[in-house]
Amino acid sequence: MDMVLNNIEELVEKYNNAETTLKEEAQLKAYFLSDDVAPHLEHYKPMFQYFLESKKEQYTKDVPLNTKKTKLYQWISVAAVAVLMLGIFIPNWNSGPKTLADYTPEEQKLYLETKQALALISNNLNQG
Repeated sequence: MDMVLNNIEELVEKYNNAETTLKEEAQLKAYFLSDDVAPHLEHYKPMFQYFLESKKEQYTKDVPLNTKKTKLYQWISVAAVAVLMLGIFIPNWNSGPKTLADYTPEEQKLYLETKQALALISNNLNQG
């Protein structure tokens, strides 16, 4: 028994210095999970029982996917459309409906560029 206890004490010392092999750690676990632990080594017993229990546990919590980025892009595109619509309709509120031909060539070009940019954003959001 003294030989086994001396061996365990040496292994505990090596374990505390992070010098044990996996086989030696298995010996320590087996010793501390038995009912025959020396009184002066009892304080190590809960640690090795914890390691055994934690090995049995599996992580089962659902990990939510981060979708905030997609929602941000959706809101940016909605805001861009709203600003564009306000920019078109508010200055001409009382003048009645206008067609694209009623605008200057510069305004028509800006409108078409904005429309292409919004289409590109929409396409990228749909792919995402």
